[in-house]
Parts: sequence; structure tokens; C-alpha cells
Amino acid sequence: MRRKANLGRLLYGIGVVFITVACAAPGTQRIQDRSYTQEAKRGLVQLYWNCERPAPDLVVVDGYAISPYTGPIQDLKFRLEGVDAKQAPVSQVTGAAKSHMIALMQPEPFRLELRTQGTEVRFNLAYTYTAKESSGGQTDTGGPIEHNMVARNACPDLK
Repeated sequence: MRRKANLGRLLYGIGVVFITVACAAPGTQRIQDRSYTQEAKRGLVQLYWNCERPAPDLVVVDGYAISPYTGPIQDLKFRLEGVDAKQAPVSQVTGAAKSHMIALMQPEPFRLELRTQGTEVRFNLAYTYTAKESSGGQTDTGGPIEHNMVARNACPDLK
């Protein structure tokens, strides 16, 4: 009787591990393997990124976007903007997600390379996307809604 109980617990434990591994979102492992120093968790999309300056006139933002609440997200676009001490934009670069549509919990990498002018004191990362759900959690009965977000001072360690 005791052996059956122990065997049952063992099989239950193996089943839980199998289900947990099988249900993990595709691509999740590669996200957990890398640490990102910056994040924006506004709206329906979350962004995680690192900033680096590999050359005096170059800022690189490398990260990923994910939609943890709803899907799909469409037409994810980015704008990295360098601003001077007067808060005027002096440099900018735009980019877009490789995939037109980002499914729920599917990470989407992005990379932006900005050539700087040398007068930048801050970098802002703006992003837009469309989704059928508003950020308030209500489903829209019409067409997709465009969402516009900005992560101000997206690279606080760079000047």
C-alpha cells in the first residue's frame, strides 16, 4: 500500500514538471538568459533593453518587446531620440519590430543604432503599436486602437 502511495507521488511530480516545461512560452528561455537594465511596463507591451555606446558618436539600444496581457499586438514601431539641454531633439532613429504581429507572450527582439551629434543630454524611446484592446482592459468593438508610449531618459547612464 505504501509503495503505491509513493509511486503515485512520484508520477504526480513527474507530471507537474512535464506540464510546466511543456507550457512554457516559446522563446522564454532566451529572455531569462540575458539581463536587461532598463524596462517600460506601460500599456499592453512591455519593453526590456540595454543601452551602450560602442563609439563616441553611436548609441545602441538592444532589447525585446513582449505582450504579456493580450494578443496580438501589431505594427510595433520605435523612435530613439537624443535631446539637448534645451529639450530639443538633435538626433533620432526609427525602427520596427521584425514581425508585423506579436502573439501573446512571444518575445520580439529589437535593435536601434543612433548616430549622435555630441550635444545629447538624454535619450527618449518612443514606441507605438496597434491592438484591439485598450490599455484599460476593455475590448474595442471597432478597429484596432493605436497606442503611443514614451520611455523618457531611456538610457540614464549615457550622456
